[in-house]
Amino acid sequence: MIAQCLRALLNQDYPRDRLEIVVALDRPDGPTRACVAATGGRITVVEAGRPGASAARNAGIRHASTELIAFTDADCVPDRRWVH
Repeated sequence: MIAQCLRALLNQDYPRDRLEIVVALDRPDGPTRACVAATGGRITVVEAGRPGASAARNAGIRHASTELIAFTDADCVPDRRWVH
């Protein structure tokens, strides 16, 4: 479902210049990297360096350059107005 999730994030009803999308991996994952690569550089991937959702979220926070942060998981498809 990661491809659907990423499409939903890229199609958010929110100014693109104010939306940063970071995918944080808690383990090596080729299919996720391939889906991110297909977005043409609009999404960044970071490695948590250890297993677990909390490690991945913390890695995402460290990488983020925005003031507000929202989390979703790969098996979710956020509504178009979710970020709003």
